[in-house]
Amino acid sequence: MRAKRVLALVAMCTVSLNALLAQGQSISSPLVVPAKTDQAAGPASGRSGSSISISLTSSAERATERPSSGSVLGALMLCGGGPLPETLLQTFFELGQSTQGSLVIIPSASVAADLGDYEPAVAPWRRYPWASVQILHANDRQQIENDTEFLKPLQQATAVWISGGDQRRLAERYLGTPVEHELKGIVKRGGIIGGTSAGSAIASRVMISGGRQQPVIASGLDLLPGAIIDQHFSQRQRYERLASAVQQHPDRVGIGIDESTGLVVNKREARVLGSGSVYIYPRTLETEQKHEPLKFDAGSAFDLPEFVSRQD
Repeated sequence: MRAKRVLALVAMCTVSLNALLAQGQSISSPLVVPAKTDQAAGPASGRSGSSISISLTSSAERATERPSSGSVLGALMLCGGGPLPETLLQTFFELGQSTQGSLVIIPSASVAADLGDYEPAVAPWRRYPWASVQILHANDRQQIENDTEFLKPLQQATAVWISGGDQRRLAERYLGTPVEHELKGIVKRGGIIGGTSAGSAIASRVMISGGRQQPVIASGLDLLPGAIIDQHFSQRQRYERLASAVQQHPDRVGIGIDESTGLVVNKREARVLGSGSVYIYPRTLETEQKHEPLKFDAGSAFDLPEFVSRQD
């Protein structure tokens, strides 16, 4: 059926204990070293451096958290930007093995990360009692090549969250590096990778890096083979942009994701969570023409057979 070691700056950046405490973070004992506005036609109607273990919650908060829902066989959560509803955060937490899980946050899409400011990326996860939380950030590709400890957090992670900003910054640092390999390995061993805004756009090999009605195409990480992903979708009227990208790459399926909305992909199944919709642009191999998208509202689940066997 047709139908989404000190470490990061990892060499990178020493975060002082006092600074972390000033930001309201409690540090686990002992410390651990690893570890823009488009216009187009709308859709057709469809179916409705631093590597420090951080405790983001108090002991009392941990005691009241729901138990883990159990391990799963690999998943992706692709979010469209904007405020993330509780249902998305909780689902990611559970799929990442919840209180037994090791979360790695990659804030590199944001310029603030180069200055050591990871707060925007960390903030959504403060209420969730992960077993460990680490930041992974490289200022450039050389840091990945020169630091033998850089990949350790990814090798131990059950969940990775890629925060928003500019997807080109992510590609510049991580495309074609061992980081890309390790990210794919996390999904293969049953973990989850999630991202929002730029953190979702980077998930497809054919990556939209900019443009208004006509997309600017670059290369992403190929976490979801066979797809092209766009975000802030209906809010920024990106219908034409994604349709054009699919027309230019007719062997790909377009996935447009609204703000405050996530697409959870697990094997063949995809589920829409949040408050918006996901738009699927089928492949155009047969007609070489633009298709109207299929619209899936929150609560929908559908099959993604196109993504299962394709490899670049």
